Amino acid sequence: MQRISIILLAMVLSLGATAAVYGQFTITIPKIPKIRKDKPTATSVPSESDGNSTPSGQLSTEQYEAFNKLVFSRDDPKRDLVLAYMECFDKKHNFPHNQYRYGEERRFKSNKEKVDTLTNEQAKLAQLERDLRAIGVSESIGIANDASDDLRNPAIWLDIASNRQQYLQCVIADVPKAGECGKLTDVNQIRVDLYKKDLNELLEDAKTFDKGRGWYSPEFNEDWFLAAISPSRRQKLATKYGELYPCISGLLDEIQAAAKISLPKYTLYSYNVRNAADERVIRSAISDLNQAKVFKIGLLESGWLIQKNSIGIPEKRYKHGAIWVKYPNWDHGYCNILWINVVQEYAGGGTWGSSYGNFIRNEPAGCPTK
Repeated sequence: MQRISIILLAMVLSLGATAAVYGQFTITIPKIPKIRKDKPTATSVPSESDGNSTPSGQLSTEQYEAFNKLVFSRDDPKRDLVLAYMECFDKKHNFPHNQYRYGEERRFKSNKEKVDTLTNEQAKLAQLERDLRAIGVSESIGIANDASDDLRNPAIWLDIASNRQQYLQCVIADVPKAGECGKLTDVNQIRVDLYKKDLNELLEDAKTFDKGRGWYSPEFNEDWFLAAISPSRRQKLATKYGELYPCISGLLDEIQAAAKISLPKYTLYSYNVRNAADERVIRSAISDLNQAKVFKIGLLESGWLIQKNSIGIPEKRYKHGAIWVKYPNWDHGYCNILWINVVQEYAGGGTWGSSYGNFIRNEPAGCPTK
């Protein structure tokens, strides 16, 4: 049986050889597909076989280590120099923007600070370009066209550093100018919406005030109201809110106009109870009262109101007091009502401590007509 198998195998080999000689069968060898050779990127750090040669467009291991030391050094990290430009970088290269691929977004207190800071950093970017080129980084190092690169790729740093003026103009073009409230960031838009909510409520209070209501505006809107009617307070608020101020200045103007009509009607028309001892306590609570012209001082009630704790034990007793004044150095042009309570702490055994004045609030108001 083994002999038969050997004979059959020999016959097969003999036929194959004969066919090859007479061309009865064609033997084809498949071609090896060409390898697409893109520009090397940051992930293309070579493995140097001879320790000296480096393919064009790649950094040697030593060069890449020098790059890392230059831009990621703990003592002098350069990341902040480029982070503000990453959205423009993605836009330039038609990449979908993903800031966190590069690092957290660089934040500034205001758009003015952003523009000033980035403008002043142009010289640092110029030096960074020189340093990158000195260690061998050049435009021959590629940037992946699938947006997969991050800041480990030296080409990104060189692109931004060498085109720093164009990148700066790209950032500045996206910074909203004063009054361009439609170009605010999401965070700033939320802030402006909240500001406008408070201002619209204040405007409605100013428009609808009448004596029957008994109060002009809530205390939590006091800063807004003062900014609407006082030039000096308006200037401070404009400085504080910076580029957001133009988005709310129109409402402040409307509140100012409404106040001219309604605020003169808001006066100390109650608080007619007089008590010499309590009035001395009220006056003592205001250290600069001697600088003001006092029109009226009084109490809302003659008897004490008692404040108790949760189990009914007295804590203090008080009377509502107020002074109607005008300070000549206040620039809003209106008078003020100083709300001050007369208070006595409970001393136990049915006794009370000495009276003292508890300042509550200073509120703009109308002035006497006579």
